Amino acid sequence: MGFKSPLLVCCGSRGGKYNFNGSKPCGLSPLCSDPSVKVFWDGGHYTKAANKLVFDMLNIGEFSDPLVPTRFACQLNA
Repeated sequence: MGFKSPLLVCCGSRGGKYNFNGSKPCGLSPLCSDPSVKVFWDGGHYTKAANKLVFDMLNIGEFSDPLVPTRFACQLNA
């Protein structure tokens, strides 16, 4: 997945270090042209693309030790 400028928000005021202005809510601010390459939607929430990346990593067991995909984790005996 190719995120571009990962710290810049997609729904922002087109200004500041992170393209974010807390006094301008998302509905009153312009949107980025391609949310699929952004990590943050509005400074507090991930974009759909970022959420999918995290889900995919969780699903394959990327964050477990040992690496256990979720399709196998529920079948383990404690």
